[in-house]
Amino acid sequence: KPHVIDLADLKNLPKRFTGLLEKYGQISGLISCAGIGNFGSIENFSLMQIEESLRINLLSHIVLTRYLVPLLKKQHGGNLIYIGAEAALEGGKQGSLYSAAKFGLRGFTQSIRAEVAHKNIRVILINPGMVRTSFFDKLHFEPGSNEQNTIPVDDIAKVVINVIEM
Repeated sequence: KPHVIDLADLKNLPKRFTGLLEKYGQISGLISCAGIGNFGSIENFSLMQIEESLRINLLSHIVLTRYLVPLLKKQHGGNLIYIGAEAALEGGKQGSLYSAAKFGLRGFTQSIRAEVAHKNIRVILINPGMVRTSFFDKLHFEPGSNEQNTIPVDDIAKVVINVIEM
């Protein structure tokens, strides 16, 4: 069952997670697709913008995983699926904050995969290119008007479903 949580609020994530456990009793996995875009020259970002970008694009994934892994270990399995970005593979001009977080997420998932594989917990990182979502609503650029320049959201959902069903 899908559940939406404000991942910017790291301090309340443990409480929210406990609430989910009380409500559902069991959680078989996580599909974590948090992300915001802050693009521009590094010297133009405030400390607050830098912190917010890292908090949502990286730390929220880490904190959720920290609370979910012990449960999945007790259950002897589950799925941890993260939606990263092509920016995790190659940094781009004016993408320093976003790329730093996505590179970090990539390293984090590789490490967690090595830690939990023996417990039948699958860790998957999907790094799509540009997906046409509300992500671009507050940015000064778009993937382009040609639909072929983007990946449909439904295609990402199908990949996630295929991974879960494998």
